[in-house]
Amino acid sequence: MSVALSVYVGLIITNCILMGRLEAFAMMNKPWPSFLDGIGNGLGYALILVIVGAFREFFGRGSLLGFQIIPQGVYDAGYLNNGMMTMPAMALILLGVVIWVHRAYFDKGKKSKMEHLISLFFRSIFVDNMIFAFFLGMCSFLAVSKNVKTSLGLGLAVTFVLFVTLPINYLLQTKVLGPDLLIEGADLSYLSFILFIAVIAGITQLVEMAVEKYSPSLYAALGIFLPLIAVNCAIMGASLFMQQRVNMDASNTQAIKSVADSIVYAIGSGLGWTLAITSMGAIREKMQYSDVPKPLQGLGITFITVGLMALAMMCFSGIKI
Repeated sequence: MSVALSVYVGLIITNCILMGRLEAFAMMNKPWPSFLDGIGNGLGYALILVIVGAFREFFGRGSLLGFQIIPQGVYDAGYLNNGMMTMPAMALILLGVVIWVHRAYFDKGKKSKMEHLISLFFRSIFVDNMIFAFFLGMCSFLAVSKNVKTSLGLGLAVTFVLFVTLPINYLLQTKVLGPDLLIEGADLSYLSFILFIAVIAGITQLVEMAVEKYSPSLYAALGIFLPLIAVNCAIMGASLFMQQRVNMDASNTQAIKSVADSIVYAIGSGLGWTLAITSMGAIREKMQYSDVPKPLQGLGITFITVGLMALAMMCFSGIKI
């Protein structure tokens, strides 16, 4: 790696991106936003390098990361690598193409579809976290979060149920229950509770059967809290939030206007709940070896810890995503 990079490692110190971001952003902002700006710009720079490098290696040498991708049979049939791709000038041409694609699909007056999905995903994890922002699903959260293994297992089960049920409930809301959809002149939204719960209960039953068959130890550890996913208010809450967001303006970052939006929101909400319960499980594992005052042991210190974690997560609420 050192030989391949040659003098360019040392030349990082003169990279104009470093001084450019220092002058343009860091000198006028506080350390934390400057840190995030540095991480974002560094990852963006790395992404462009990887994209350009991957194209040049694939078409110029027929490989990726040094592994041959194009089969030898293709070469035997007469295919030749494009030697021009290995020339420095082709990097500039590829950069021009990347800029073209970016401006065509992302650089618009309003948010692109991909930007909306990314915003919806990260907001549902960090800003609109089901546990720390809305305190939904607290029953199983407090009961199961005694160790990381069972916490992660329940979190993934909840994420899967959300991933399956939320798009189905979205389709029910937008294709069946809405005004004038199934019956002209009728609004069947009052049936949403019944249908949403029926969908959630059915998928939960399938998850329970799968966990019992393929992971008996996790099934035993989760106990009654696995079937209780059916009445986990985080899952029902996600469907009801979806029902509200369907009617939001499309320009709103929280709006859910398609099946893709509902899937992203479901995954983000599930991962946010999983992050919360797994973090709590890790803290409670360590807490067993801590000198907690006896009157605070158990649920007392647990509630205080959850409150402190919720306060810590509030730092994301000020970030515009």
